[in-house]
Amino acid sequence: NLSDARDDKHYLATVTRTDNKAQENFGLALRVGYATSNWNVLFADVGPQWANAEHSTVSGNVRSNKDKTNMGWRVGAGAEQALTSRWHVREHLSYADFGSYNVTHDNDSTQKMDVTMVSGMIDVLYRF
Repeated sequence: NLSDARDDKHYLATVTRTDNKAQENFGLALRVGYATSNWNVLFADVGPQWANAEHSTVSGNVRSNKDKTNMGWRVGAGAEQALTSRWHVREHLSYADFGSYNVTHDNDSTQKMDVTMVSGMIDVLYRF
């Protein structure tokens, strides 16, 4: 009988909350482009990328903060259009993969992390 089991046993639920944030990231890229006209360029880029990730976990009364710098790779594509001879707009979308690794927290629990990042940028450029 299920109601008897609930009366005889005590159940303890532990809620675990994990936050992952990329604090800083930087990289190098080799960019190759194709000029579709005098004023427009399509491009693709690839290169190494680094990110400093912060992992925060709260499980019951145990709090844990870990930082890890990860090296990975990124690939991206974009376009640049000239608005005038000096003003340009550039759109860029990139994907970065930093692999997977295990994070050991203060309570000796281990968590597997798969770290990827998608970013988009719009730049307004002025050429002197």
